Parts: sequence; structure tokens; C-alpha cells
Amino acid sequence: MNELIFVDSTGVGALLNICNQLSALSTPFYFVNLTSDVSEVFDILGLSMAIGEEHFNFHSTEEALSHLVMLNNEKN
Repeated sequence: MNELIFVDSTGVGALLNICNQLSALSTPFYFVNLTSDVSEVFDILGLSMAIGEEHFNFHSTEEALSHLVMLNNEKN
């Protein structure tokens, strides 16, 4: 998400809808490499608290993918 420079209420609503759908399916998801502007909007809105801090802990795609592989290995 490093190329996303602006998010408004419509975008936040769409992201929340997607997050809710993925959570209902027990599908892991992460917000990776947020720009400082978007991260600030998410913080102001309390999205990390509402969605869960664990979805915001990764600064690179590789880091998030490694975590997903680890989760998959723990299940098997």
C-alpha cells in the first residue's frame, strides 16, 4: 500500500468491509508498507485498534508472507 497517498471515508468503509469478510472466512490479511499519511488517518480513526494490531505489524511484503508461511506451517 506504499503508493496509496489518500484515503477518504468511502475507502475506509470499503477496507473495513473487506476486513470483516476476510475475518468471517478466517482468512489472514495484513496492511503492509502504509504511507505515513494513510497510517496517520488509520491511527486517528482507531482502525488498528478496531481491526487488530496484528494486521499492521509488517513493513514489507516479504515479512508478511514469511508470517503467513509460519502460520500455515503451525496449522499443519
